[in-house]
Amino acid sequence: LMAAQTSVNSGARVYLGFEDGWSGPARVLSAAVRPRADLGGLTLEQVAGFDDPDQLGPPFVEAFDSEAGLAGVRCFRYLPLDDHGVICGRLDYAFAIGDDVLTITGGDPDLVEFEKLKLAAEAFVTVMVVDGQSSPSTPEHPQP
Repeated sequence: LMAAQTSVNSGARVYLGFEDGWSGPARVLSAAVRPRADLGGLTLEQVAGFDDPDQLGPPFVEAFDSEAGLAGVRCFRYLPLDDHGVICGRLDYAFAIGDDVLTITGGDPDLVEFEKLKLAAEAFVTVMVVDGQSSPSTPEHPQP
């Protein structure tokens, strides 16, 4: 995966992964760090979207621990993309890190590609580490 910083305070990044070298398709994950105090007492499950009123059917939500020892939850769900019946798969991971919450989010309207995105996200989240600025990285792709 390759990371690009998307905010001045390093609180958000976008990660791109490619299935076969630089040729597509690209897998896109967004990471954001928010102060826990800004979340109004939401649980990690709620931050990950398990009670999203727009979702279709029940979500898949479970506890998730990374190899680096980060404890959190992951949630997979399906959302209407528009009023014409198009469905989008959405994934969210949420981790409590001190006084902050780190979220990793992705989605795809192609449900076959969404299944592949879930595998790529799990591979990324499993090995990510968090530096002193609460910015995720992986051993192969440290923060710049």
